[in-house]
Order: sequence, then structure tokens, then C-alpha cells
Amino acid sequence: MIPFRVYVARIMSMRPCNKCLENSWKFKKIENLIFAECNMCSNEVSFEAGKKRKMENPGDKCKTCGIPVVLKESKFKKEKLQKRYYYTHVLWCWKCKKMYISEKYRVAKPPVDFVNSKIKRFPNGDIQLVDAD
Repeated sequence: MIPFRVYVARIMSMRPCNKCLENSWKFKKIENLIFAECNMCSNEVSFEAGKKRKMENPGDKCKTCGIPVVLKESKFKKEKLQKRYYYTHVLWCWKCKKMYISEKYRVAKPPVDFVNSKIKRFPNGDIQLVDAD
């Protein structure tokens, strides 16, 4: 996650002060407002903090180009299925090819209990953990 000061500095980085035309700001955030004060001339500017939009459903607008995104099934490779979690579907913009993942489509594997399990060995060298019950 980007720290607040860095995030605001990115927004204000191309906007110089109206009075002295310098680009040197000091920021404060109070509730939903951001107050910026010029370090050179003490000119104050305030604006509303932007809200992050979450992409949850197909049909939501793409953050880059504004086209509605579509639901696309993920490609399941062997390496992906061996990880602790994977996503069954992604939200995809067909125009700019940007992909968004949503926690709604996340599948997490249960943690492995190494203490109460036995190792089963196969002739081809693979191993599998089996419950001791």
C-alpha cells in the first residue's frame, strides 16, 4: 500500500502553487478533506480525498478506459493449483486488456496439519500428506 504522503504527492506533483509557482507542498488530511499548504508562500488549497473504486462485478466500468468489464475464467495450470490460493475468475477489459481480481472469486486451500499427518510415497517419487486418522 502506498503511504498517504506519497499518494497525495503523486496527485499534486504536477500542480504548482497559484501564487509563487513553486511545487513544494505540505499535506494534512482531516476526515475526507486534504489540506495542502505551500512551503514557500503559505498558500492553502483544500480538496476532497478520492475514493478507491473496487471492481467486484461484471459490468463495472474499467478504471483506465471506462468500458464495462467482463467475467473471464482463469486458466488453471498445475503450478497455480499448488499454491495456497488461486482465483477462479477475473474481471477483464477487452479494450485495454487490463485484468482485475476480486476476493469474491478467490479459492483458499485449508492449511496443512503436518503434526497429525503421514507421508504417503508413490513409486514415481511424488509424496502426499494423508491424515493419520
